Amino acid sequence: ALRQHDMDEMEASQEDASEKILNDIQAWNRRPIKASMEVTRDMFPQNHREAWMELFIKYNTPLPSSAAVERLFRNMDIIQQHIMSLKIQEEEEK
Repeated sequence: ALRQHDMDEMEASQEDASEKILNDIQAWNRRPIKASMEVTRDMFPQNHREAWMELFIKYNTPLPSSAAVERLFRNMDIIQQHIMSLKIQEEEEK
């Protein structure tokens, strides 16, 4: 079991990390960034730079559109209906 001293140290460490992250965010918000600017590595806060970049890529990378796949399946349904109607016509002609 964790002793009270160990728990206090963990809490202090978490508070320090939270404070550092908050300071990073505030420093980042003070930077003059325009929407048309290219995002570069030096724009990210120095502390935990790799983690910040991973988060940026994860949440700012568009997901591929499923529209093409949806069109494919929608067209497949139309084709299947057409094939079924041809089979029905073929059977009626026999």
